[in-house]
Amino acid sequence: VGEQITFIDASTIDSLWVPIVQWEWDFDNDGTIDATGDTVTHIYSSANTYTIKLVTTSIAGCKDSTTKTLTVVDIPVAGFDLLPDSGCAPLSYTLTNTSTGYIIEYDWVIYGVDILGNVDTVFTSTQQNLTNPPILPQGQLGDTTFYVSLTTTNCCGSNTFTDSILIQPLPLVDFEANTYEGSSPLPVR
Repeated sequence: VGEQITFIDASTIDSLWVPIVQWEWDFDNDGTIDATGDTVTHIYSSANTYTIKLVTTSIAGCKDSTTKTLTVVDIPVAGFDLLPDSGCAPLSYTLTNTSTGYIIEYDWVIYGVDILGNVDTVFTSTQQNLTNPPILPQGQLGDTTFYVSLTTTNCCGSNTFTDSILIQPLPLVDFEANTYEGSSPLPVR
């Protein structure tokens, strides 16, 4: 979208060498002549599939036409839904890809950052959909934030979307008794 496209006539003349003298280009096959000449340019302002029609006329007044399709794309928009976005370790979650546009490549990265700022990549994938993302572990020091990042790419460029998951640590369970041995009945406080 927004890029200048050059259309070049590749028509041939007949066996009697009767030359082509007129070229009529219709860039969206709507019946309107948008340009004339054997080499023309056009800029499409929106993503879509367009049918381009070329009508040529020979010096003898004979006409012929052809059509071809052109798909115009824009940079894709990366996106996903993440549920839940926090919980206790170890945490299972779901990712639903909501990216839009013409996409050639997907690049998922999941990485953690602990409270000291240490970064650890735990998963990468080029799949379109992550149906079984990795279970996220407890961090070494308290709460850990994991980030899920998706980059979508096509011939026009890339777009990245990132969201986070907060993993809260499990409590450290322990107990004490005033005594661990004795005769029955054993009083314990």
